[in-house]
Amino acid sequence: FNLAYTGALERYPNIRFILSHAGGTVPYLAWRFSLLWLREPDLMERAPKGGMHYLQQLYYDTALSANPHALRSLCELVGPEQILFGSDYPFAPEPIAGLTAAGVRSFDGFDSAAHESVERGNALGLFPRVASRLRTA
Repeated sequence: FNLAYTGALERYPNIRFILSHAGGTVPYLAWRFSLLWLREPDLMERAPKGGMHYLQQLYYDTALSANPHALRSLCELVGPEQILFGSDYPFAPEPIAGLTAAGVRSFDGFDSAAHESVERGNALGLFPRVASRLRTA
């Protein structure tokens, strides 16, 4: 929230921020956060597009959040093109990382193209040098 509230996302629109753990409470609190622009008019000077706009330009990973409730909430905020697979490995040991992968694969809110994007494609789009190295490897 601080990135949007301070105007950093407006000043640096080309930085692609990735929030871990499906953004934590961000999807749940997004609407409430956007109300700050009504309560604090000076926010329009720092961040003129409104809170929801800035939250929707961020990227979110699935680390320790690949359950239907968290993913549905996240998908209400952003589309699958803003979601990246994240396992939280090595903090989350392999069995938990495996459950995260299974949770993403079994999520019925993604069609097959969205599954591919979340599992691999979005990350390759965000990190073109990695994508290039993988193509030449």
